[in-house]
Amino acid sequence: MSSRNTMEKTQKRNLRSQPKKDLENEKQRTEHQKELAEMKTEMALKEHERKENEKEKSQDETEKPTSYTKASLIPHTVSSMTIFVDRKNNTVVVPIYNTPFPCHVSTIRSVSKSDDGHSALLRINFANPQKAPDETEHTARQAIRSMTFKSKNQIRMTSLARDIADLKKRYTQAEEEKKESGSVVAQPALAMFQTRSVFLHDVHIRPVLQKKFPGDLEIHSNGVLFRQAVGDQNRVEILFTNIKHLFFVPCDTEPCVIIHFHLRTGILIGKKKTTDIQFYKETAKALSEDTTGARRKLYHRDEDEVLLEKHERIVGERLNAEFQAFAEKIVAAAGTVDLQTPETESAFLGITHRQTALLRPTEECLVYLTEPPFTVITLSDVEVVSLERVIFGLKNFDMVFVFFDKASPPVSIASIPMNSLEAVKDWLDGSNILFIEGKINYNWNNMLKMVRTDPVEFYSQGGWMSLQPHEGEEEESQESVFEESAEDGSDETEDSQESVFEEESVEEESAGAESEGMDWDELEEKTRREEEQRK
Repeated sequence: MSSRNTMEKTQKRNLRSQPKKDLENEKQRTEHQKELAEMKTEMALKEHERKENEKEKSQDETEKPTSYTKASLIPHTVSSMTIFVDRKNNTVVVPIYNTPFPCHVSTIRSVSKSDDGHSALLRINFANPQKAPDETEHTARQAIRSMTFKSKNQIRMTSLARDIADLKKRYTQAEEEKKESGSVVAQPALAMFQTRSVFLHDVHIRPVLQKKFPGDLEIHSNGVLFRQAVGDQNRVEILFTNIKHLFFVPCDTEPCVIIHFHLRTGILIGKKKTTDIQFYKETAKALSEDTTGARRKLYHRDEDEVLLEKHERIVGERLNAEFQAFAEKIVAAAGTVDLQTPETESAFLGITHRQTALLRPTEECLVYLTEPPFTVITLSDVEVVSLERVIFGLKNFDMVFVFFDKASPPVSIASIPMNSLEAVKDWLDGSNILFIEGKINYNWNNMLKMVRTDPVEFYSQGGWMSLQPHEGEEEESQESVFEESAEDGSDETEDSQESVFEEESVEEESAGAESEGMDWDELEEKTRREEEQRK
């Protein structure tokens, strides 16, 4: 009986000391976040200077599209009173004062055709030209916004509208493909071993090649090679110098064992550029290959199911050991990359890429690698994390990762359970990541546009910490939320808990040192005596 009382006293003391520990941790986290804010501001300004230097160089190298270098190259078949679509030079020649005037299709924003009685109107809308850096209101260039042409030949005008729209569509697609292929950095050739190298047999690749066939993953002198048995053209080369992160995911919590490559620069697989390539093997398929048909027929009783589960565990352990050993050999051969394994204890649920995902941190990243589209966030590239919709009474909150490179779109993770909030804060602070907390969702397109316009002014006014509400504002907003929930009558339990919490805090402040010096049993005895006096 005495041991039970001692245990209860210990538990009560722990409960009393827990709020103090949480308060101390909160203070330490706040001080650390202030230090991170100063450091991140300095890093962001240096990144801005570097981007400005690169931007000046790229502007000098950029060539503007031109229709014709001189007037004599305009086709002789063009009439001074007709509209001509030159598909070869991506140009639309229009008549202006009986003079053919070429307009490159890149300057055309849209085209439309409408009827005006017995005539047809063809309207060509032009894109707004970009302003020069030294351009002011007085020196601004005048631009033509649109042109409208009228003709009684409605069939001709309909055909012109269709031809111009098709030309613009083809030109846009060609430019996107050119940009996609142009952003792929030319890599040196893979130096292959003449003898049989270390390899993984019968693995699948994501994203899928032309056909979903298994293949072999081999380690060579300066990279790895994946090739399928169906043809030599179905092969993927990954150089060691292009590997940014290497992950190994065991099949303990996943349906397959995975080796995942996150690349520095994307490579083309088919016609699409990708920076994430994954090689995997499903445990169910490995089990079916390892178990013969005659043996499978025996698994129909309870004791046989126990044997099957044991066999599944053995196969999973064998696959984990095989893939992990191969990944470690890649690390040893590359010499510039570390092997990372996602953690399960710090994982949390969220919605990314319109799918529910279990996001798991590693030493350098936050990842979701179970199925495409994959999520790999490099923590060293993150400038700030915004925790949004953090409101008392809501079950979920959102998290947005903003990068030092403001041209990179922010990564949003929505609908994270509210009971993961403190764990997420501790993880962010432990990873030296600055975070802000608020009750609204920001329009990050407008926000980053404002930061890019004048980053020096933005950071001189406090930077991201200027978006962090003060303690007084937080308390007022929380009180308003409590009042709204009380009026609705939907959260009566939470309101009563909050009122109890406030009463206890007031009593603790008024009692002061007296309550801190009394034991839990003494407080209970004091309460009992007060109740007897009231009776």
